[in-house]
Amino acid sequence: MARKRMIDPSLWTDEGFLELSDKAKLLYIGLISFADDEGRGRGSAKGLKANIFPSNDIKCDEIEKLKDEIETNLNVLFYEVKGKKYYTLHKWKEYQAINHPKPSCIPIPVTVRDSSRNDTVSIQDDSPQLINKLINKKKQSNESTGKNDDFVVLENEYFKLFKDKYGAEPDYKYSRDRGVLKKYLEKDGVDKLLEILRVWFAEDIGEWHGFSIPKLQNDYNKIIAAMGKKKNAKKRWGDF
Repeated sequence: MARKRMIDPSLWTDEGFLELSDKAKLLYIGLISFADDEGRGRGSAKGLKANIFPSNDIKCDEIEKLKDEIETNLNVLFYEVKGKKYYTLHKWKEYQAINHPKPSCIPIPVTVRDSSRNDTVSIQDDSPQLINKLINKKKQSNESTGKNDDFVVLENEYFKLFKDKYGAEPDYKYSRDRGVLKKYLEKDGVDKLLEILRVWFAEDIGEWHGFSIPKLQNDYNKIIAAMGKKKNAKKRWGDF
């Protein structure tokens, strides 16, 4: 059973929280209430309905939409491992003071997608054969398109960085993730965005959510700050 949790007063004026519908706000507070001591919890729509909306006639399909709404606006990641749905709350320890925390029994949010089976599996439980199959499939797809535009350059770098870190490919959704990349491509240009991706991985800034592209928006300011520190460090060394 989850312990008592703190709701930080700043939540009520948080820009992301204010973007949520009333039901999504209630669901988000429920996620905090039912998270374990490491900020993770079970995220199936049926389970969330039973815990957070026990007397409401809300449908599971609507809860899935609320989850998308929350994930878009707040530091929450919903993910799957072996077909079971979970969630994790970023910056959990900054807002929750927990004495004698118990280890989580919920797996960490590092996943890859096997499109041939149309489900998501965890990297740590995945087989080397499946990982190699995913990598080769992506490589063949890139070669068949023959494209050399900025999106492909960024995607190839992202896949390379992810593979170097985890030994497998990420759960990359082209329509969704390209929308995020397009936003920053127009803002920063391809060269700076490549550097942003490299620092994102090198400094482990995206580790909390398994380097999910939509969460790049949450990590952006921290990445830029890390890039600034690196440049200042180089200048200091250059003065000697």
